[in-house]
Amino acid sequence: GADAADAYSRFAPGPAALPARLRVGVPRVPRVDASIGYDSAWVQALGLLAALGAQIVEIDFGPLHAVADLLYDGPWVAERYAAVQPLLESHPEAFDATVAAVIQRATAHNAVDAFRGQYALQAGRQRAARLWADVDLLMVPTAPRHPSFAEVAADPVGANAVLGTYTNFVNLLGWSALALPSSFTSHGLPFGVTFIGPADADVALLRWGQRWQAAVAQPLGATQRTSLAHQQAVRWPATQATLALAVVGAHLSGLPLNGQLIERGATLRGATHTAPLYTLHALPGTTPPKPGMQRVADGGHAITVEVWDMPLSQVGSFLALIPQPLGLGSIELASGERVHGFVCESVALAGARDISSFGGWRAYLASL
Repeated sequence: GADAADAYSRFAPGPAALPARLRVGVPRVPRVDASIGYDSAWVQALGLLAALGAQIVEIDFGPLHAVADLLYDGPWVAERYAAVQPLLESHPEAFDATVAAVIQRATAHNAVDAFRGQYALQAGRQRAARLWADVDLLMVPTAPRHPSFAEVAADPVGANAVLGTYTNFVNLLGWSALALPSSFTSHGLPFGVTFIGPADADVALLRWGQRWQAAVAQPLGATQRTSLAHQQAVRWPATQATLALAVVGAHLSGLPLNGQLIERGATLRGATHTAPLYTLHALPGTTPPKPGMQRVADGGHAITVEVWDMPLSQVGSFLALIPQPLGLGSIELASGERVHGFVCESVALAGARDISSFGGWRAYLASL
């Protein structure tokens, strides 16, 4: 949550989970060190990602690398100088020599440089934001290589810049990220991946991280445990409020109108059935074809539905897309839970074919 003691604290509840049909962007040309087996480790990570059901989308990371370059070539080092200036001036020996040299570069910048840097970052932020139209997450190597102590000592700034190839842009853009273990190379070196999401996606990333780490099943440090089950339950950060929404027809996964849910950040809770209290009809003359569901006093059926959690902030725009004679009402599920869902005006069902015996819209479509 927000920190009252931090003037720059910013907290907004994000989604609780990622979309069921996950699209993950990966570097079209990964910059990894093949000499230590990181190329093979990356391919292995891609295989696991596909096995978890994600759609892998190769993208150009050029706009992100351009933002990352601002971290070392722009004026942001002045922020570090502002934080430590009294200590640096009074006790310079307290600093690592390389760190001190990097921070002291701030004295070469002025306020004009700071504003120019902000303008460049804002332009880069606009370009980078376009990625989220095509993917839900990014997966990158946490580090492109594994330098030795000698390499770091010889070129500390250069070595650290390389290590930040796929992470230096995240904070500048205000995005969220989670680094996770992936595998060990044939050289015995660890290889990890980082999943990057838009702002406020922390909780959704954590839940995805649990799934990834369970699939990787690497030992947890020196404990040799591979399961997270022993961990105590933790309090999760707040997530955005959602409305449980039962869909019965063209909004089901993979059907023509499902994209209306996806583009509003809705996530699939699961497939289930209504209580045996409803009839389902094929509405004539609708494009795309749609069913109408109605609660009845007698002769009802259990109808297959999917329950989606839609952010409350998106419900209004979704309602505006629902054509007559459909609307949203209260639906009773087989479990007894009541959720909002699609219902139909009774006048539109006169003469419409009763397809309740199929048990759901998909089964009816399959029969045609």
